[in-house]
Formats: sequence, C-alpha cells, structure tokens
Amino acid sequence: VSPTSPTPTTPVGGGPGANRDAALALVRESKFRHITGKPTFRSTWFDDVKSDPSRSASSNGLQANSKFFACPWKGVGGVVAVIPLNAKQKRLPHSQACILAHSQPINDFSFSPFDEHTLVTASDDGHVKTWTVPEEGVFRPMDKPTVDLNAGCRVMTLALHTTAANLLATCGHDSSVKLWDIESPNPVAEIGGHSELIYDAVFSWDGRNLATTCRDRRLRIIDPRRGTVVMEGPGNQGTAPSRLAWFDGLQRLVTVGNNPGGQRELLLFDTRDLSTPVSTIVIDMGSGVLIPIVDPDLSVLYLGGKGDGNVRYYEINNDPPCVHYLTEAQFPEPQQGLAMLPKRFVDVKQVEVAKFYRLAGTQIQPVSFTVPRAKTSFFQDDIFPDTFNGLPAHTASEWLAGSDAQCGRVSLCPEGMVPLSQAPQENKASAGGGRFGRDAEPANVAVLGSLLGKMKTFE
Repeated sequence: VSPTSPTPTTPVGGGPGANRDAALALVRESKFRHITGKPTFRSTWFDDVKSDPSRSASSNGLQANSKFFACPWKGVGGVVAVIPLNAKQKRLPHSQACILAHSQPINDFSFSPFDEHTLVTASDDGHVKTWTVPEEGVFRPMDKPTVDLNAGCRVMTLALHTTAANLLATCGHDSSVKLWDIESPNPVAEIGGHSELIYDAVFSWDGRNLATTCRDRRLRIIDPRRGTVVMEGPGNQGTAPSRLAWFDGLQRLVTVGNNPGGQRELLLFDTRDLSTPVSTIVIDMGSGVLIPIVDPDLSVLYLGGKGDGNVRYYEINNDPPCVHYLTEAQFPEPQQGLAMLPKRFVDVKQVEVAKFYRLAGTQIQPVSFTVPRAKTSFFQDDIFPDTFNGLPAHTASEWLAGSDAQCGRVSLCPEGMVPLSQAPQENKASAGGGRFGRDAEPANVAVLGSLLGKMKTFE
C-alpha cells in the first residue's frame, strides 16, 4: 500500500465477505491508477544538449510548447537556446545559435500561454525581457528583445498571467512582487508583505489570485489588483526552496518542499483557510527541488525532482486524505528539467493524457503518459474533458479594470470519432475494461482477498 493511500481497515467478525471487503479497502477505484509514462522512440530524442541547469535554480529548468523547447545554455551571462520540436537534425550542433538574453545568469523563463513564439526571461541583471522566436527557431544569435523591463534588482521568479495577455508578475531579490503590463515600462503595482526571498509565485487558473512561497516558510495568497496579501499560513518548514501549484476547481493549493527533518513533503491546503494543511504527505529523503506540474482538467499532479530518475503522479480530490498516490514513471538517468505540453497537443487516439519533455544530461527526451483502454476506437470523453483553447480572455488593461472573464475551452474529440459516452452499451462496458480497466476490478479484488486469507492463515 502506498504511503499516501488511506489505511486499510479489516471488517470485524470475519465471514465469507470479510476478505473481499478488506481487499476493497486496498483497491481505490480511479481512472488514472494505471497511467504509464514512457519515453518515445529513441529517434525522437535530442542529443548534445549543452544545458546549464545551474542558471535556472528557481525554475523548471526546461520549457516547451507545441513548437519549441527552451533551456538555459552554457555560455557567458544569461544564454538560452530555443529549438523547434520538429527539427530534422536531432543532434544539435556544437555551436548552437542562442538568444544572448542577459549579462548575468537567467533565474527563470517561460513561454507565453497565448503566443507560442513569445519567450520571457528574468535574470540577475535586474531585467525582464520578452523575445519573439522566429517560426524556424533561433538559427542565428539574437540579442534584441521585443520588450525590456527594468525591475531595479535581481529578478528571481516570474509568473505569467493565466487569463490576460501581456500581464506578468516578478519577484525580486528585495522580497517585493511587481505586476507588469508589458506594454508599459513601469510596473502597474508593487506588492509588499514578504520579509524574505520569495521562492515561487503562481497565478490561479482563474487569474484572480497569486500565491507565493517564501524563505520565511509562509504561504501567501495575494489579490494582485488590490495589491494586498489576503491570506497566509505556515508552509513547508524545512530550509529547501518550496514550490506550489493551484487546483482551483477543488479550492486547493499544493506546496512541495522539505520538513524540519529534511524529508521532502507535499502539503495540501484549502484556499479558504491556510492555517493548517488538509493533508501532509511525506515523499522521501531526496535533496533535489521538486517540480510540480498540474493537469487542471483531470486534477492530476506530476512531481519530478531535479536529480531524480522518476516522475510521481497523484490524484487530488476532496475524498480524504485528498492526495492519492497513483504510481510513478522511472528512468535510468536523472533529470534536470521537466516541461508539459498544452493538453491540446496530446494524442487522444492513443489515450495519451499528458506529453512531457524531460532534460536528462545532454538529452531532451519526449515522454508520453497514457491510460490503458481496451477499445481505443472510441474517444474516451470520460478522461478528456474540454480544455483550454490557448486564447486570452482579455487584455492586461481589461483585467486591471476588473474583468474576470475566463478563457474559452475546446473539445479534444477528433472529427469522425465517436465519444465513449455515445457508444453502444456493449462497447461502452468494455471500452474501459481489459486487463487494466474497470472489468479488472473483480479480479484484483479476488487476488487481494486470497492474499489476505493466506496472511490470516500464517497468523
């Protein structure tokens, strides 16, 4: 039983159904329990990647969208390489052309969620810059940004807004949070309330709030339009940097970091009350910073540590203990960075629920996460709800004026494919079945019941 699973209870009194009931306590039904993560064919990997992960300690170390991946590159100052995913030459040249972004190391960087050709970088030199990436990628050195914002101090973290175009937040070495409309050279708001260095900052998926973790071991929720901290509570109490992730639909917030004993842990909070965690999960004794990546459509959390050779995944819901360990994907070499593509670009015909890119040594490896289903001829609409369409809901000025419009959503169902919910009853029953589907539950229960019976015999 995984350490994140509820403690199983054995029925009192025994009898023919006792083993089966105890077995059911061990088997938690979930559509995602058998998610499998595997690298794609070796021919799709990129080789001779000269990444410098030390230049992005507070970031994911890698960013990707449907057209490019980007990572810090070895060189003088802050250098970043942007490579087309469809490049025919997978072995990168020794003298790879890069964006010569900053005079000092890059601390954080991200692609715009609304424009795949826009990259934003933040650096120790106190500048935040946006870059327009050509369709064919960067094949000659670039040093002229589209926008150059002067934050006045070292910029440690940046957060791009989730619903408004051209809006972002930066966290500086002076413990301040600045809100920027990139069409203006000056910040539109400056937010205090932090006493020490800010580790991470993330906008909620609805765009209304900004959450931060800090060296003072406090978790805060900020109303960025009012410029005030509206709620705070104790976060991870260890000394390692902590990261966070939103689950808006569940009114939940996750932080990952260390406890005072040096163990890596996951804390789940109710966003209406940060005074104490809803759930605390001890993960392991690893030392690498954990990278949390969220699938907001399925409420699945992917956790990969820098220096780890695995990616764990958890389902988040409101059923105690609210954090449910699913399984993990293991790899022979450790990773220095992780990035997930937008859900619009998964292969639904292969029941691919997530597509990642993984920085491991000198390689970039695509990783496909799939859910086994017996009848893949049907569109599995029970695990592919409508998803974010990639378009902003409003401009930065409209959001600052009070707009709370939400981004549109788009169906992932391919043309001509029949949704599982509309399939004939006999096909619907078997579509999620097979060895790993729902039809497998009775077999699983029978096996576990038999094992429990043998254990009682030994006792």
